[in-house]
Amino acid sequence: MPTPVRPDVLKKYLKNSNYCKKKTQFLWEGFSTGFRLKHWSEPCVIAEKNAKSINKNEDVVWEKILQEITLGRVAGPFEEPPFAPFQVSPLDVREKRTPGKFRLIHNLSYPYDHTSVNSCIADNDKTVAYANICDAVRLLTLS
Repeated sequence: MPTPVRPDVLKKYLKNSNYCKKKTQFLWEGFSTGFRLKHWSEPCVIAEKNAKSINKNEDVVWEKILQEITLGRVAGPFEEPPFAPFQVSPLDVREKRTPGKFRLIHNLSYPYDHTSVNSCIADNDKTVAYANICDAVRLLTLS
């Protein structure tokens, strides 16, 4: 996946820090080869229709999808599933607060039961903890 983070530079900074070695390795590997999604179920093909908003904003949707493909964040579109098993989740598009600006939604919670992609990821593997100013001060004073 494309990222502005340069793994070689990141590794150098992490090596010279007091940061936990396990987390250092996780970050370096993630930015080098991609972060692994810890999904614990067998995916099944769910070919539901996309939300109605997709048809109403077809040009916007294609623009968003092509942008994601160009940036290397997604692959496709595919005539047939590229591998098996392959799980398909519906798309939706919503207008942002700024008129004329849209957000593409890949609904990984569908079909809202135990077979969805999101339901098969442990809670502690799908949370994000952001650093705060105290973390930054602590890092700066330890250097």
